[in-house]
Amino acid sequence: MTGSTDGDAPIATADPGGFNFKFNAHNGVALGSGRRELSITLNSSIVDGFDEPTSVEELTFLTLSGKATLSEAFSVDNIASAAW
Repeated sequence: MTGSTDGDAPIATADPGGFNFKFNAHNGVALGSGRRELSITLNSSIVDGFDEPTSVEELTFLTLSGKATLSEAFSVDNIASAAW
């Protein structure tokens, strides 16, 4: 990305195109009943690489690479002691 038509000068902003991203997934079960969950929040994300290796019907797989600041991360794995 450049800030001039000749391609020599970089963009003069500290965070060109940075965005916040939150990934959250869980199995839909209530806490205390076997819930499993993962949540990750990234700030100031900048993608510098993108690839679409394959698609299967309506499901598309993407490979992204870049940089971000980890803001928050947590996981839950509620397994009853009887299941050990």
